[in-house]
Amino acid sequence: MRAAARDRDYDAVASAIEDAVGSGREVGLQVAVVSGDEVLFEMAAGVADKDTGRPVDASTLFPVFSATKGITATAVHIQAERGLLEYDAAIARYWPEFAAAGKGAATVRHALLHQVGIPHMPDGCTVERMCDWNWMTRELAAQAPLWPPGTRSGYHAYTFGWILGDLVRRTDPGLRPFGQFVHEEIAGPLDATDLWLGIPDAVEPRIARLEEGRVPVELPDDSLARRAMPQHLFTNQEVFGRPDVRRSCHPGAGGVCDALSLARMYALIASGGAARGRRLLSEDRVVNMAAIKLDDEDVVLGRRVTRGLGYWVAGGPDSVSTAPMGMDPASVGHPGAGGSVAWADRRRRVGVAILKNHMLSPPTPRDNPLTAIGDAIRAALDAPERRG
Repeated sequence: MRAAARDRDYDAVASAIEDAVGSGREVGLQVAVVSGDEVLFEMAAGVADKDTGRPVDASTLFPVFSATKGITATAVHIQAERGLLEYDAAIARYWPEFAAAGKGAATVRHALLHQVGIPHMPDGCTVERMCDWNWMTRELAAQAPLWPPGTRSGYHAYTFGWILGDLVRRTDPGLRPFGQFVHEEIAGPLDATDLWLGIPDAVEPRIARLEEGRVPVELPDDSLARRAMPQHLFTNQEVFGRPDVRRSCHPGAGGVCDALSLARMYALIASGGAARGRRLLSEDRVVNMAAIKLDDEDVVLGRRVTRGLGYWVAGGPDSVSTAPMGMDPASVGHPGAGGSVAWADRRRRVGVAILKNHMLSPPTPRDNPLTAIGDAIRAALDAPERRG
């Protein structure tokens, strides 16, 4: 399925998508490019389930893992825009229990930059407990930090979501569950109809099945990376294909959506904070939250990273995951485990999402099958308009 607007030539984008699937590097893909309220390009290719042969189409949904963090960060910025929280306020101002065990100085900004010091999942966390919002937030509030908040950055692979999600819930005058907040305050206004943090039963048959293609990496159980994402809670079909996980709200890695809905959210950022006749964020706030706020070694990932307030900035040293976003730091977004990625290209004023079900961990940017798709999208946007 393909749709193009503004008389631009997206044939090279379609070819890059077809090549990624036809070569066997990808199994199923869904791509969307949105400018303001206008869908510039939309395409699906490949299969959603290799066992049944079910094709990917416009209705297919994908688990997007850490691409969920961009949704959660946007919710935090909406609350800040409304004056309901402040970036440099202590988390404990809104969540008093969070001050326990030496976290009293941890701020909202620290949480957005992965600097709180609790990247590790709580001891005794099972898949069932991961689905229990109250258990997770209670345990994280009691957790002792591994470093003084604000002194280091370490990827809070899963815990990022519950820390910031509960801040949004607690500062919401209606105290709505976080998934409901996202549905009503982000998905609804943006017509992002399939942006889910906790799916309804009706959409289950539309979700693509994950296909494992990553080379296994052996890490000691006590490594920071393994403590942040324990093996029994890993980003795979066995865990994230479970009905209870899909129906719970996991705001760090549990989002399920289609490319169009996620691209619409990033189009909001790319356009300066307004979409569909509503302003959700001021232009100044968008500039601030998209600016580089951290360029430092990440002690969990073991490499240097470049981050804005809750988003990854394109063109930084961690370029394998963000390679499809290009090298322009005006673009911000978030990749997810396995390779799905979405971003706001603020220079070209478009939101882009590329979702997939083949779980890969390419060694270099050029080994990432999505890099050519991102390059082709930018080339199409930069090309002169075709005249009839």
